[in-house]
Amino acid sequence: MTVGIIRSSLKEVDSKVPELLELIKYKPKKKKVFIKPNIVDAINAKSGVVVPPQLVDALIEYLINKNISINDIVVAEGTGFFNEEKHFKRLIKESGYIKLEKKYGIEIENLENTERITKTWEYGEIELPKYIETHEYINIPVMKTHSQATVTLAMKNQKGLLLLKDKQKFHRTNAYGNLHDSILELAKVAIPDLIITSAIFAIEGHGPTLNPQSKTKKLDLLLAGTDLIEIDNVCCNIMGFDVNEIKHIPKVEFSTVGIPLDEIKTKFKGPDPYMKVQNVYVHSSDGVCTQCSMAISRMFRKILFVEEIREKFEKLNKNYNRIDLIFGSDFTELPEHAIPGQTFCFGVCTTNLAKEKDIPYVKECPPHYNDMIKLILSVVEE
Repeated sequence: MTVGIIRSSLKEVDSKVPELLELIKYKPKKKKVFIKPNIVDAINAKSGVVVPPQLVDALIEYLINKNISINDIVVAEGTGFFNEEKHFKRLIKESGYIKLEKKYGIEIENLENTERITKTWEYGEIELPKYIETHEYINIPVMKTHSQATVTLAMKNQKGLLLLKDKQKFHRTNAYGNLHDSILELAKVAIPDLIITSAIFAIEGHGPTLNPQSKTKKLDLLLAGTDLIEIDNVCCNIMGFDVNEIKHIPKVEFSTVGIPLDEIKTKFKGPDPYMKVQNVYVHSSDGVCTQCSMAISRMFRKILFVEEIREKFEKLNKNYNRIDLIFGSDFTELPEHAIPGQTFCFGVCTTNLAKEKDIPYVKECPPHYNDMIKLILSVVEE
């Protein structure tokens, strides 16, 4: 198996997608196709957070030219934060995917509500979309860093296939294995026919979403292959990460065609052990799922872009040299240097710690970012 690599800007995807797939000699084996792009946030694709809808559009045109009917093409995503239907519609609108719906007369499907099959895997049984067996399955991730998994690529993108309850279990070691082992085991039962990794825009730093410690990295690259682990190895190589240090990706030999790796290797800034925004320290364990990660991202976006809230946040940082925020199920003690009265817990996973240490907390799953902001700023208003 071989991984193809080409240069492509967003404007060039219509011609570059067929070129890329010809490079690896890909041909669809089935007459029905399931496309699973990474659409984790309601944000423009130029952020690097989501797969550009223009790329999916180019792929659909390629498939139609291969005599696959638009009626036999399913585009679907499953996201923990936007799993409710009203929120999912907002996700599709704000990420730009509504244009695909209008162009082709299709509806981007919410995988939370799709028909499922039961697969046997390392940890018993797991429910996956029936499309992975009935359709040609095409996995489209974005090249990004990840605060817990170091990188999120093709293997990690498959978490979007899961029901919300199983997404959450991936982060709770008493449910399945740990996060890293669960991602690897999922790759053994959900096997795509094609992977196209979007690195036109990417994310480095404290990904996988935009926050004060992550940023967009423009690479203008597309990769394609038919083996999950191989293409993720190639991506790590491009990003400057030692795959031996990525817990969910086994190291394998790989071959590439197209642009030589030496011409495009770069160095992504990796995630930090914790997020620090001025005097606010955010501690996230492996037990933090996408819902809390998204809530953190949205909380800081609102703090930084709403003037009244930003002024209160600046007052908080002036008056306190340290505020600690705790997310995830793995904490049994407070982080080092955390100060009682200036420490807060968020999410149902932190309930036991919050009660044991008598720490104020927002217990909803996921915690709403407005409630998070209100609790944090309450120390200013006391």
